[in-house]
Amino acid sequence: NWLIYNGMKKILSLNIFVFFFIFFLNQFSVSSEVKIITKVNNQIITNLDIENEKKYLMTLNKNFENLDKDKMYSIALESIIREKIKRNELKKYFLLNQKNINFDNTIVQIYKRLNLDSLNKFKNYLAKNNLNYEEVYKKIEIETLWNQLIYTNYADQVVIQEERLREEILKNKDTHEMYKFSEIVFDFKNKEEFKRKYDEINSLIIEKSFSEAALVYSISDSASNSGSLDWVNSNILSNSIKEKIENLNIGEVYKPIDIQAGELLLRIDDKKNDEKEIDIEKEIQKAKDYELTSQLNNFSLIYYNKIKQDYIINEK
Repeated sequence: NWLIYNGMKKILSLNIFVFFFIFFLNQFSVSSEVKIITKVNNQIITNLDIENEKKYLMTLNKNFENLDKDKMYSIALESIIREKIKRNELKKYFLLNQKNINFDNTIVQIYKRLNLDSLNKFKNYLAKNNLNYEEVYKKIEIETLWNQLIYTNYADQVVIQEERLREEILKNKDTHEMYKFSEIVFDFKNKEEFKRKYDEINSLIIEKSFSEAALVYSISDSASNSGSLDWVNSNILSNSIKEKIENLNIGEVYKPIDIQAGELLLRIDDKKNDEKEIDIEKEIQKAKDYELTSQLNNFSLIYYNKIKQDYIINEK
């Protein structure tokens, strides 16, 4: 019986070995050789990881495929590094790989942005692009929990002057001008790096597009959407922003604006007049939400840059 048992164990072990050999052979067939590209502390990033990240970024933002190979590679690599650092930080505060209504709501926003009208269509869209829905869900989980962490840590530092917003909205309640913006947020260590980055961004905007420059250079979360932001009523913009953009034409970019996380470039994508009578209280709430999001985005960038310093990122 012992001989039979040992014989069965060997056969089972061989079958398992053959299964995993075939599985990994299929997984790695897209690449002749799997190479370690980078280590984030003790976590490796391979060329296969980068190829999968490029596929993910391209599927969720078609502008990504317009980039040249080197830019696609560097953006995908930085995206993986950022996700690993955020994931490690979130493990300190949350139990990961859970289902959550907030994640589901974010998924809805994503597939609507892709002009899809149901979760099933989104899953089919991912499958056609060789992406696994569960893996995408995990990525959404990281970003959603990260936003939750930033809110928990910094909400008490957000300053919103509600009375000023109310006065501004009441003063301009008959103004119905709406703006559609795109943004690029970039950071720098000194004046020389600021000038170099700003010149590079300007050149790419002129040679290619603002969207491409946002993908390549922006450190804001909006970079994944080519820097594109939602429509906003001019009433909810701060006076300092309004003064800077009121004379800009569609397609024009305002020079860098100082923010806590670095420098902000704003482009006006479109303008329109909304003739609907505004609900004052709703507009005030929108203004508060806009200001809250703007300040939390700054805190998010500051917090990430702070914790990134604790990581050793080794290029192979």
